[in-house]
Amino acid sequence: MAESAHLVEGVVYEGGQIHFAFEPNITIASPGEGDAMEILTATQNVSLSQRLVAHVCGCRISDVVVRTRRLGGAFGSKETRAAWLACACAVAARKVGSPVRLTVSREEDMLTVGHRSPFKIHYKIGFMADGRLHAAEFKVFQNVGCSMDCSFGILKRAVNHCDGVYYVPHIRATGRMVFANRPTNTAFRGFGGPEAMLAMECAMYAVAERAGIDQAQLRLMNAYRPGQLTHYHQLLETAPFVPMFERLIRDTHYADRKAAIERFNAEHAFIKRGIGMVGLKYGCSFESFFMNQGQSLVHLQQDGTVQVCHGGTEMGQGLHLKIAQIAAEAFGVPLDRVAVVQETCTLQCANTQPTAASSGTDLNGMAVLQACEAIKARLEPIMKEAPGKTLADYAKMAYMRRIDLSAHGYYATPELGEAGVSPSGEPTQRLFSYFAFGASMTEVEVDTLTGDYRVLQADLIEDVGRSINPAIDLGQIEGAYLQGLGLYTMEEPVWHPSGRLITNSPSWYKIPGWTDQPHALRVTLLPNSANPKAVYSSKAIGEPPLFLASSAVMALMDAINAARKQRGLEAQAPYWTPLTCERIRMLCAGDPCVAAIDEAYARQAQEQLAAGKGPAAAGEAIPPTFELPNQ
Repeated sequence: MAESAHLVEGVVYEGGQIHFAFEPNITIASPGEGDAMEILTATQNVSLSQRLVAHVCGCRISDVVVRTRRLGGAFGSKETRAAWLACACAVAARKVGSPVRLTVSREEDMLTVGHRSPFKIHYKIGFMADGRLHAAEFKVFQNVGCSMDCSFGILKRAVNHCDGVYYVPHIRATGRMVFANRPTNTAFRGFGGPEAMLAMECAMYAVAERAGIDQAQLRLMNAYRPGQLTHYHQLLETAPFVPMFERLIRDTHYADRKAAIERFNAEHAFIKRGIGMVGLKYGCSFESFFMNQGQSLVHLQQDGTVQVCHGGTEMGQGLHLKIAQIAAEAFGVPLDRVAVVQETCTLQCANTQPTAASSGTDLNGMAVLQACEAIKARLEPIMKEAPGKTLADYAKMAYMRRIDLSAHGYYATPELGEAGVSPSGEPTQRLFSYFAFGASMTEVEVDTLTGDYRVLQADLIEDVGRSINPAIDLGQIEGAYLQGLGLYTMEEPVWHPSGRLITNSPSWYKIPGWTDQPHALRVTLLPNSANPKAVYSSKAIGEPPLFLASSAVMALMDAINAARKQRGLEAQAPYWTPLTCERIRMLCAGDPCVAAIDEAYARQAQEQLAAGKGPAAAGEAIPPTFELPNQ
């Protein structure tokens, strides 16, 4: 750090977020003979619910069968926080000896399901005179609530994503968990990655302001190149950030739009526009290495149809459809000849992992592919004897010859471990199986008198490898961007000092609606991309694109600073999310509206003094500026 020409430092506060899935927590428990118990529940993790129900009922794990048909949304809320209701329901069913159904109201769900962890991240960045990063230090503090849950994994991912998409030769990142008088926080889409990457992007904004370099050019200059090492010593075999940034700058006509925004801001006193850009590098795999395993069960029927079971849960992300496509491609049959069993069950696939970390297709899809290949290998001698027949013909012939037409598939991601370097300096293992890459640019318009804003245009580029289903991937990217807008600009859990959640219903907690989406949303899937580390060269798509919405934060600060500079105030780097209308309004302080309020209060005070009444009591006056509350 001492060798750096310049130094910037700051603190980024990032608020929590409530999952707000369509379907609240729900379970039906049905006791059977002896100690048997069947659980139908909405969970991302059937095996965890199975183990915990067996524990509270005092029976064997094999006595409990857990089924999940589909979830009405989850985003991480039903990875661990669905099990408590399943346990309560099972205990009641065991006690009364008949089926019991339990569900919770929306208010109860928002109180008990756990939220995204708030973060406070200190950063210190050293850079050279030309803007190149030289050193960085991050101190990450995570509010975990009253218990651990899966917060250690969240913190670990946050610490490992502090670099964002930028190469820093010397970097140190440390993490601490902080307990609080609140319900335990839990997994949420991104799992700590977006929080850390936002801190880096805020630091980049501060560096650009200090160095007087354009935001886009600074990011282009410092982006990772192929062959460089991350701060946890993993080699980046591919790093398409430079071509992605260049394409984004070129295709969005960034220079022309930047000039047009500057002209617009010069001509308008109270309406300001801004533009911002960010990059995305998201590590794909569970960082608890034992969790990187998937199971499947595939049956080839005598009519040539294929029946597939796997360990993943369907929650609206299109997992079952992608699994069906993988099996159809493996057997060379139309999609309508494949049936994915519409429930995840511990009888069919035991010891499963949660459908989380964007790994549903990677793990279960590869397990399905292995099972299909095993069945095809058994059919190969018959196919050589009688070429040109249909799959149904081969299935009947195999059945008559007593050849097994079912296969269990199992896949464990190889070569994972704590990344390090050998004595010769070569990287040894990989912390992540691969990375998902992306970039986004957002343009906004802000009303500085009210803090209201609208997103004029958002351009996103996402590397999805060779997409198994581009329509699903596009939907995931668009939905993630809108959910990210909620995280960064709207959704703010508010707590009473006693630990009571105030924003415990849709009346008090605002999520994005269809009117909040960008006026123009353009999504590009990176062409000519491949990923040999995953099934059919695809890439994870669930969590990574959420962070692309953070370009709206950079755009909002660009517009806010245009207002601040016009009024002789110092420019600021982003330091607080969500950037709600109230906070935007406060950051634009110093405009004629605030001056008029100050003047009115001063005049009121003078009139009271002249009338001999003395200054107004503290409760009678509303101060024109407000302190930001503790998160």
